[in-house]
Amino acid sequence: PAGGGHAPVGPATSPRPKAAPLSVHDVPATTRGSAGIDLVNQEDMDITLPGEVLLMPSQIQGLLPEGMVGLVLPRSSASKQGLFVVPGVVDSDYGGIIHVQLWSHLPKQLFQGDAW
Repeated sequence: PAGGGHAPVGPATSPRPKAAPLSVHDVPATTRGSAGIDLVNQEDMDITLPGEVLLMPSQIQGLLPEGMVGLVLPRSSASKQGLFVVPGVVDSDYGGIIHVQLWSHLPKQLFQGDAW
């Protein structure tokens, strides 16, 4: 989860290797009662300007079952940190990496492994 205990990334540290994207069918719900799955950031990023919008790559790559739609919706934990997830739609025939569009009114560091 975001915000807690992340080591700084700089010249003395190396970025963590990216994992291969998972199929949406291979990602379990976080809890038994979860309404969906968490999308997890795959890169360290900085939001440097108020109002800046970023596309955060997730760990998931389409395709969804035919006739289904994926909804990208905010989690309450994101808004508590001053981040706003722009709602989005993932069509069933989209086969690329699913991204989350984030907006922040304050500068913010995002880390690989943060879930939104």
